[in-house]
Amino acid sequence: MSTFLTVSSALFAQGKSVRFEVEGWSMRPCIRNGDFVTVSPVDPGAVKIGDIVFYVAENNVVLIHRIIGWRRKNGVPHAFIKGDACFGPPDKVPVQNIVGRVVSIERNGRKKRLDMAYQRLLGWIVVTISPLTIWGVPTLTRRKRIRLMISQKVVHKMDFLRDHYC
Repeated sequence: MSTFLTVSSALFAQGKSVRFEVEGWSMRPCIRNGDFVTVSPVDPGAVKIGDIVFYVAENNVVLIHRIIGWRRKNGVPHAFIKGDACFGPPDKVPVQNIVGRVVSIERNGRKKRLDMAYQRLLGWIVVTISPLTIWGVPTLTRRKRIRLMISQKVVHKMDFLRDHYC
């Protein structure tokens, strides 16, 4: 287990929040590389579709992605979790692997709270268009350029939504 995960889990167990700088682009445009996020401990049963969660993936890798659905597998609830900018199928994560919820994002000195009604609505919009991101996957070489253009248009529209509503 990584030191970051160990320390974060200990702080969550005490009911404290964790603030850290994000690395990566999988949650673009909502969360960008270099943004700071604040994650609060959460009861895994309390998270909802559209929430951005802090969870433990395979090999004890810690990720921050959005919940896009729920399903029970062998009686155990699993969340379907996916990065906003990720193509392909979502991760199926056992509910006990969700350890926190992102409650705010800081970029360029501005703090955005994610517990506001319009932020939750934006989360639902992203979840709704998430299946459409498969159009951006350049699976066929003949259609690679067209698919890439569609993908860029989706990202630009999401950037517009983030700039005006996030």
